[in-house]
Amino acid sequence: MNSTRRNMLLAVVLGFLVLLDLGSAPDNRPARDVGPLLPQLDVQRAARIELLGTAGESLVLERGDLGWVLPGSLGYSARQELLRSLLASLASLSTLDLVSSDRDRHGEYGVAAGTHLRILDVEGTVLAELLQGRLAPDGKATYGRLLAEDKTYRLTGLAPLRLEKAYYLDARLLSFESALVGAIRLQNSEGSLRIVRDTARVKVWRREDTGQPVAAVEVENLLNTLRATFLEEVIAVDSLEELDSFHLELELAGGVTLGVTLGDPVDGGLVPAKTTGSEFTVGLSDASARALRTAAGKFGTSGF
Repeated sequence: MNSTRRNMLLAVVLGFLVLLDLGSAPDNRPARDVGPLLPQLDVQRAARIELLGTAGESLVLERGDLGWVLPGSLGYSARQELLRSLLASLASLSTLDLVSSDRDRHGEYGVAAGTHLRILDVEGTVLAELLQGRLAPDGKATYGRLLAEDKTYRLTGLAPLRLEKAYYLDARLLSFESALVGAIRLQNSEGSLRIVRDTARVKVWRREDTGQPVAAVEVENLLNTLRATFLEEVIAVDSLEELDSFHLELELAGGVTLGVTLGDPVDGGLVPAKTTGSEFTVGLSDASARALRTAAGKFGTSGF
């Protein structure tokens, strides 16, 4: 074997031994702490959510016996699934998504000042607290940091936190499936009218008083209008005021009855409304109230 080939072989063997030595050497780099970003957050114990915006705007949600409510809206029910999703997103945040440890980059990520989130249990113990910054460029995350730390994290799956009460209100006036409605009763100061579904032909509707058929398309329009009616705000709770301007009642399969009663417009242009069994008086926009009355008036009864 000539010297050139021998030297090449020795170089290969030496390189292999060096690689083995490097591979077996201990890694002295500091270990990266990976775990939940909010380790104290127990979604089952969460009883109060506080949000504070950069301009001083604030919002509070509290969990009661029947679910999450908005104290600022007289304790009216919040969108339960929305808040379950929010808590699940917060619980899934991880320290693995660290993007910066540099305090000087807080402005870049919008976490020098942002939306302050705090979650407490029933005893007032803080379970989670963070500051949310701006939306990530891909739109799939926001940035945030813990208040006592300089580190900034990518908050994957957490959308920008909203502070408008209307966003969290369970604002649909009545929830029902149109196919389950068997009869509709309309009433105002002029009188009342009951429309019933034909038991043999489910797409046929008749006036109960005359037996005359009514246009199924108008019935569907009324039901769709009612399903698309949302409250604007909560006006009062446990009000003794009687509303009798207009009443609509649905009779559903299984003996379930849902109804809504409207009053006359109040200051601010809202139309007060109460649903069957509810302690709350809510406000509808004038346009929503007029749409309901117009849809009801298609059945030939004046005054609706």
